[in-house]
Amino acid sequence: DVLITNYIRKNEDDLIPVVPHGFKDTEEIDSVDFRFRAFFSVGHFSYVWAKLYRKEFLDENEIVFPDASLGEDKTFNFCVYGARCDIVFSDQITYVYRNNEEAVSQRYNQDYKEIWEKNAIFFDRFMERIGGKKSYEDLSAFLMMFTLIFHVRQEYAFGMKVKDFAKVVEKYTTDDYVRTKMEYLNSERVCNGILDIPYRTGTDNLCKWILKKRNDAIAWWLEKMFDLSIDKKHSDTRGRTTGFTAEMRI
Repeated sequence: DVLITNYIRKNEDDLIPVVPHGFKDTEEIDSVDFRFRAFFSVGHFSYVWAKLYRKEFLDENEIVFPDASLGEDKTFNFCVYGARCDIVFSDQITYVYRNNEEAVSQRYNQDYKEIWEKNAIFFDRFMERIGGKKSYEDLSAFLMMFTLIFHVRQEYAFGMKVKDFAKVVEKYTTDDYVRTKMEYLNSERVCNGILDIPYRTGTDNLCKWILKKRNDAIAWWLEKMFDLSIDKKHSDTRGRTTGFTAEMRI
């Protein structure tokens, strides 16, 4: 139903290597660890480029893009995965992604949280329609967690100070939808399904901090992460410059 390949970035006249997806056809794709790697930590299933889709599969499951100004490709692929697609992986580089500093995803967006929450709810409703919401609720839950992180990353990139980060964080820690998702991750111990220890520990702690409304602690932790460029070291180019103001994988 889906073929996932590798790609490379192009910045003006330079080609920038991208970390390969690293997946094999023997992957256990119906697992928390695969979903976390495919959509978040590795992230190659976050985009529609460098892929082929079987049209009949999309039509049969009525899979469409959400009406959103950000993240519509990620949400589309959430639905593709949620419909239990068969996936084939190839190590070949089949696509050149041209970096664009003027892209919508690189502009300041005051509705950042609302847009991504709308995407998450779109996926929830898709899963309700096909009768499998609980199976993959971790996708919309992790999406809101990473939305918080990269919302603060946006403010950091545009000059906001740490004392103001807590106000952004509070929008998430007091949001009923976000809290419901974090309660799901916490009660089902979903983060234990992530095999990478740093990611497992970080997501589990952040989930608990959100539920405890530790806004100042979250703000301080994120500022230190951005100061040390940890987010860029975990981007698809592993910190190589791409011309982007913020390399966001959500």
